[in-house]
Amino acid sequence: MGQEMTAMGEQSGVTWLHSLQRFGIKPGLDRTLQVLERLHHPERVLRFLHIAGTNGKGSVCAYLTSLMNQTARVGTFTSPAFDGYRARFEVAGEQITEHALEQFANQVRLAQQSAGSEPLTEFEALTIIALLFFRQQGAQVVVWETGLGGRYDSTNIVLPEVTAITNVSYDHIDILGPTLRNIATDKAGIVKPGIPMVTAAQDISLRVIEDAVNAQGCSLWVKGKDFDGVGWITNQGEQIFTYRGHNFDLVGLTLPLFGLHQVENAAVALAVYEVACQDKTVPPLTSLQLRSGVELTRWPGRFERLSLGGVPIVLDGAHNEEGARRLAQSLVDYGHHWNFHTGWVMVLGILHDKRALEMMRFVLPLAKVVLCTAPAVDRAEVPEVLAAQARLLTSVPVRIVSGVAEAIDEALDYRSPVCCWGSLYTVNEARQAIYQS
Repeated sequence: MGQEMTAMGEQSGVTWLHSLQRFGIKPGLDRTLQVLERLHHPERVLRFLHIAGTNGKGSVCAYLTSLMNQTARVGTFTSPAFDGYRARFEVAGEQITEHALEQFANQVRLAQQSAGSEPLTEFEALTIIALLFFRQQGAQVVVWETGLGGRYDSTNIVLPEVTAITNVSYDHIDILGPTLRNIATDKAGIVKPGIPMVTAAQDISLRVIEDAVNAQGCSLWVKGKDFDGVGWITNQGEQIFTYRGHNFDLVGLTLPLFGLHQVENAAVALAVYEVACQDKTVPPLTSLQLRSGVELTRWPGRFERLSLGGVPIVLDGAHNEEGARRLAQSLVDYGHHWNFHTGWVMVLGILHDKRALEMMRFVLPLAKVVLCTAPAVDRAEVPEVLAAQARLLTSVPVRIVSGVAEAIDEALDYRSPVCCWGSLYTVNEARQAIYQS
């Protein structure tokens, strides 16, 4: 009997999940709420830290998870994840099992059929599975990452203990709107009456968030005013971080995630912890536990540094303009401290709904050669289009390579530092190819 069919000849739960990809992205909460009603609202017995933002929200979730794991049983829901569905759901550092994923997927499918609702999207179904899993596992606190935006994202059906918006920049403008005000307004939709908000947003985006929290009677913690973080890179290439908080300071931590933007992410995570601790959502941590939580954080695909055959490799999921700007700065800093002066071999794969030309403007000046490829997803831009855009911006060689794994193989032949970026899907395939090698 094939893997896609159960013993009774029915479609398996995981195959059903895959089939939902055809519905794409459909903002709205009604479908999710109708199915949760049939499942007796598992979210109502859980406590959430709800994290939104254009860039950095995954890193903030990683820092928070590592911090909370010091003393609590933590559930974490992030997206997208490497290695398939299972890595999206963790409790106490353990991924959901294949059996449990199958079981919960079938439970959600039956609930949808019983509700008679419009079909769920893939992300909506995953959101509900996460809630069922966390309830079953007795998660004491849930680190809860939005998928897209905030107001109409399916994660927004929870009543959190703390909310956070890391920052706001241009991304998903076809859904969230063409201006920063539009995008910030959508993300500020996670604000709930009386629930504290933490943010590192600036300028017009900060003003939008301030208006939202004032209208809902919330307290607001703003980076640079209520908390802050500073960081620097040592001559040995280590990144050192100091946090200045409302109730405590942490001095001279080593940040495991590279890039000065990670100073902001770590500061936001610690501020969220401070608020949650103040409201008794989580137990207080000692200074040693706080330091350990930050320094033990791991988050694949975010300026992830590897080596294969003596060739340095950086994998980064930068997939919008601000992410590309931050990646470029990190490559400069990293190259300076490790004496990489010959330029980077770049493996580039971007989705077709991204502003690829604007992203490439930041990073391609650091390239010695560009290998354009495409991850194996429907939304991937064809390499020929990326190559044509790249040639408008650089005079270095630009080549087209059919697959990500093949592009990594070719990149290694240059015996120069490699940077693979443009999408987490691209990075995921690159990681698999590297580890298989």
